[in-house]
Amino acid sequence: MVLKTIELSSSAKMMGVSTTYRSGGLNQFGTCPTTCSLNPLKDNKRENIDVEYLEVIVNNIPKRGVSYTYTHFNLDKLKNLKLIEDIKYNKNKATINRSADTIEQALEYYHKDYDTVVVLPYTEKPDKHFTKDGVKFVRCIAEYNKKINCSNCNLCAEKQRKFVVVFYAHGSKKKKIGKEKGGCYGANGRTNLHWLATQRQAQTESDAEKLKSFIKSLPHGRKIRHHVVGDIGLDE
Repeated sequence: MVLKTIELSSSAKMMGVSTTYRSGGLNQFGTCPTTCSLNPLKDNKRENIDVEYLEVIVNNIPKRGVSYTYTHFNLDKLKNLKLIEDIKYNKNKATINRSADTIEQALEYYHKDYDTVVVLPYTEKPDKHFTKDGVKFVRCIAEYNKKINCSNCNLCAEKQRKFVVVFYAHGSKKKKIGKEKGGCYGANGRTNLHWLATQRQAQTESDAEKLKSFIKSLPHGRKIRHHVVGDIGLDE
């Protein structure tokens, strides 16, 4: 695995936020699970979680700062029950959002007490919010308000929230989402260039070691979004 760290993002959505990009050594999707519907690789069999890397994310936050990320991996399979408890309930730990591909899947994760997000198919008239089976779904504000980005919004970073965050499919392959496998936003444009550059860079330390050092170097109060692309998988 390879990890790229960016002290301050210059992208419109992440401006002012510290970020990382994560890639497999031989393929950029190498840390992503087979179960992710956005993963276009049919032969990608990554199913194991890099627990050391995940523990660093969960347990290390910039002082008085904010830390969050997303994963398509099944966190219920973790053997460390204390880690699962911290992911779900400990507000002094990083927020790990479980990423769902359908409303039904989002409801399942939500009722298991995970902070949950869902990517829904592209539509020309997306709802800002709606309720399904008594659960509120709230659209990412940055998708329709140009004054909002990830630096001044905490929807996804809020732990034990009482709603599911909704992203509508975006990117050049947005119309594939919900219809066929693939369509990952990270496989296009500038994000893809960063991702491919991550894959090519040399690295001697583990992703966990590199990330822990990076977080320690960040100033007080900083917000960090882990793996803008990539996931918590173990690239075996």
